[in-house]
Amino acid sequence: MVEHLHISKSGGTSFSAAARLSNCRKDAGLGQPTYLGDFPHWLNRTAMSGYTQGAETMWSLWGKPRRDTDVQTCEERLEAISSRGLQYVSNEYTLHGGLGGMHAAHVCAQLVNVVTLRNPDKRLVSHMHFMLAFLSSAARRKNRPRDLFNRVFCSNNLTIWRDVAPPVIDNFNVRSFLGEAGFHTPLGTLGSEHVGLARQQLLTFDLVMDLDAGSEATEVIMRQGLGWSATVADVQTRTSHDVSKKMNFSVDAEGCRNEKLLAEVLPLQEPDRQLYRTGRVVSFLDRLLMSAARSLGLHPHPTVDTSAEEARRLLDAKRHPCGLLSFAPRAPPLPEPAAGRGVRKASTIVDGAGVEGDAGGRVMDFRENEAEEEMGEEMERRRRKVSCAARQVPVC
Repeated sequence: MVEHLHISKSGGTSFSAAARLSNCRKDAGLGQPTYLGDFPHWLNRTAMSGYTQGAETMWSLWGKPRRDTDVQTCEERLEAISSRGLQYVSNEYTLHGGLGGMHAAHVCAQLVNVVTLRNPDKRLVSHMHFMLAFLSSAARRKNRPRDLFNRVFCSNNLTIWRDVAPPVIDNFNVRSFLGEAGFHTPLGTLGSEHVGLARQQLLTFDLVMDLDAGSEATEVIMRQGLGWSATVADVQTRTSHDVSKKMNFSVDAEGCRNEKLLAEVLPLQEPDRQLYRTGRVVSFLDRLLMSAARSLGLHPHPTVDTSAEEARRLLDAKRHPCGLLSFAPRAPPLPEPAAGRGVRKASTIVDGAGVEGDAGGRVMDFRENEAEEEMGEEMERRRRKVSCAARQVPVC
């Protein structure tokens, strides 16, 4: 089973659409079953109501760290998903656990964990524009003053946005890796400890995708790593522009670009930028491994009981839903993380040095010597896998 950490406005809707087109069995829509409680915690309901004369909208769960679910452990999560025959779920909140502190947050290692990352500045602007269309609709219902929305949300007022949408404008990416309590860290207090932990958590994911690396990069990771017949390169859904058009909303027509606000907010996203630099390195190594395998003519090989030729035939014909997930046996039970730490594949903080990109965000160069100085155990493991694949040996 695949669990996708859906960092809002980072291609998560397109990723879920690719899961559907690859015939993964999933819940309706984004694949977020209500019984798991993995919904966005974007808005402060009390502040929203106070500024807008009682207006309400979705995603108003900020201030409620605990997921609204009885499914608390990874074993319970695995059972809840598998008992319903699902192969894919989308988690648009944060890592699991961590109510007692961010160091106890973790992924569920029984699942295949995938995350998509995006340039944090672009993500933040997209997130704000996406929400504005819905906030406009909510603020203008029930005979509220016509100019209420503009006075509140188009006034370049940082205090209002901090009150109404705290995590959206304060390093949303880092928060997504800190668990339930860590996600609710007070504004303006995220620092090196939080970034370091988020980097460690990033290394526990099976696949890391950098959307700004281009469609070819995401395509090779998804086809080789998951065996899916569709990728995010094949779909692009629910963009801010699409939503605004559907809801007859325009930031330009409303005078709601909030350029002064963004000039204040974007410089404060350095923790997110630091995490993204690390994510680009990890994604580059995943891409390097998958590309090396493809160049050698190696295709996803589900199990020792299925020949490579048969696997290709089945996957290419879309006869098995969800690519490699059709062939995977149920994962054996794993112990729950001990208090104070998560289940980790690595524990060394990794910096983003070593990857350069052009204006479009594509990886242009990998300065190996410089990057090696700060690579941790997980990074070295991924590099060794590339070397093994190149020499066509199972272990090296």
